[in-house]
Amino acid sequence: MIIDCHAHILPRVDHGCESPGTAKLQLEAAVNAGVDVIVASSHFYPDKELLDTFLKRREEGIKSLNSMSLIRPRILIGAEATVCIGMQRLENLDKLCIGDTKCILLEMPFINWNSEYIEAVKGIRDELGLTPLMAHIDRYPEKEVKKLLDLGVYCQINAESICSIFHRRRLIKWI
Repeated sequence: MIIDCHAHILPRVDHGCESPGTAKLQLEAAVNAGVDVIVASSHFYPDKELLDTFLKRREEGIKSLNSMSLIRPRILIGAEATVCIGMQRLENLDKLCIGDTKCILLEMPFINWNSEYIEAVKGIRDELGLTPLMAHIDRYPEKEVKKLLDLGVYCQINAESICSIFHRRRLIKWI
């Protein structure tokens, strides 16, 4: 079974899918690539948007996607939430989990992390009982990735990075 656990396929919800037509092309490409399950993981930025506002916006994207008749993989709804300091204290964070699981796709900010960001990831895991899946760790500095791996969280690597001769050796050891 092939699972794409990080896809921006909801029309007009965030980057990567500006229209229902784009969503259709993305889903057709996924089917042609043999993808069985795809996770709709639109961006949620807790420092820029209220969770309820995001959930309403995401629901509109889901309705738009469901109105299209096409052959497509099974779609699970989730989010790609950017980690912020104190994130483990946000109410209803579990509504961002993938489908009916306790797994949440998290993206680290593109700044130098201090220990408070790592504590937020630990809090999401330990205090909320959610399973962090860290998005595209191939984009982060190796010493920062080590901090995440030391937590025992799951990590997602973009396939194009593994195919790159420049990154493959570094990434393979993380798999």
